[in-house]
Amino acid sequence: MSHTGREEKSLKGNLGFVVGMKRPVHTDNHCLEIILKSAAGQRERLGGMLIAAKRLTQTELDMALCEQECSGEKLGQILMRRGYLSMSELDAILSFQNKLGSELEGVSPLQLGKLLIACNDITEAQLHEALEIQKQSGQRIGDILVQAGYAKPSSIKKGLGLQKKLMSLAIATLLSTSAFLGGASDVQAGESSVSYAAVSPVEIYSAGLKQASSSRQLEKLYNKAINMLNKGASELERAKSMLKYAADSGYTQAQFTLGMVYLEDEYTEKTGLYWLERAAQNGHVDAEFAYNNYQNRDFGIGC
Repeated sequence: MSHTGREEKSLKGNLGFVVGMKRPVHTDNHCLEIILKSAAGQRERLGGMLIAAKRLTQTELDMALCEQECSGEKLGQILMRRGYLSMSELDAILSFQNKLGSELEGVSPLQLGKLLIACNDITEAQLHEALEIQKQSGQRIGDILVQAGYAKPSSIKKGLGLQKKLMSLAIATLLSTSAFLGGASDVQAGESSVSYAAVSPVEIYSAGLKQASSSRQLEKLYNKAINMLNKGASELERAKSMLKYAADSGYTQAQFTLGMVYLEDEYTEKTGLYWLERAAQNGHVDAEFAYNNYQNRDFGIGC
């Protein structure tokens, strides 16, 4: 095992984590409190945190963001309704997120300065001196350490990379623990925590569908998808996700375009014909022509 690997494993051990484990070592509120206090580093978006913790894929996040663009709902509400998060998990990760973003070194064992000490890149005395400077200047601790000659830029980069890995592990463990216990509210007394207990999933779903049915919003989403298609293959999957959401919501032009996109690949021709038929049934003339044309080909492709 490399020197960096040993450092990382040691740090994870200090937090009560083990590489590759599927459940947290501790399953009590004390564990939740420890994990929440470990929050450190720059403030991250909810979707990015969930992807880093391997709770969401990029495609799943894109679909949720498509829905958010149409409905105007909070992302957390959408993720709950889609079954990606429970209410207790959402409360826990939002509490964690709220603790991120402070430039000042705090009590978290994952603060950059403490990680650099653990990696033998700086001493405790050097960190203490840098913290005193930070109190006056408000600068980032990494910049102070480099300016003072206590750490190299490469060491700061390595420390930030290690911090990111450990934060992802902490979030994954937080979600697992909060699901087991039913939430982080008990350890968050006196602190604000977003909760959607007053709104049932059925009410959220109904409100989302009502807003998403707005043709103006769907047209806006459709146009955005077209712009992404024009950028080429790099944005194809995201564009298809947006088109599918609009098509599922009954936007006929999106049904037609999605059908034509799928018809470009012989492996998805049946899916393309399905969407063309949907659009044709909704009165889209070009879709009807394209559907009949494909159905009457010598190849005899049908649904």
